[in-house]
Amino acid sequence: MEKFIIRGYLNEDASKIGQYDFLAALTYQYKQDVKPENIFCAVSDNGDILGAVDLEPHMSWT
Repeated sequence: MEKFIIRGYLNEDASKIGQYDFLAALTYQYKQDVKPENIFCAVSDNGDILGAVDLEPHMSWT
């Protein structure tokens, strides 16, 4: 099993995400209501992005 870490999104991640999900990469780069601080990436030891997700705060969280 490959080891990975979960970390926040970096702008340079868009091209790596685009290799497996072009629409997600466009969304993360250009859609104004998806904030970078709400995007998380699973990254392998060698820097490959294994997955990405954007979480949106919900009013019930407060």
